[in-house]
Amino acid sequence: VQERSTRPKHAPTQTSEHVAQALVSLYETLRHNGTGGGATAIMQALTQQGVEPVPSRRTMYRILRRYRTEVKDSAMR
Repeated sequence: VQERSTRPKHAPTQTSEHVAQALVSLYETLRHNGTGGGATAIMQALTQQGVEPVPSRRTMYRILRRYRTEVKDSAMR
């Protein structure tokens, strides 16, 4: 008996990588400029840049949390 992954092969509803990268970039820019980087400001900036679809607040939180975890993990190696 061999173990097989139960992870799905596809994630069609996952936020696209370009939207995630735009979100992280905006967050860092807003934090660097001292404007806080709040969800409302990020949502407005994404809309102004024409990014579609704009993720929900919860999705933005998850993306930022995932990005910060990846950064910390790579820094520890």
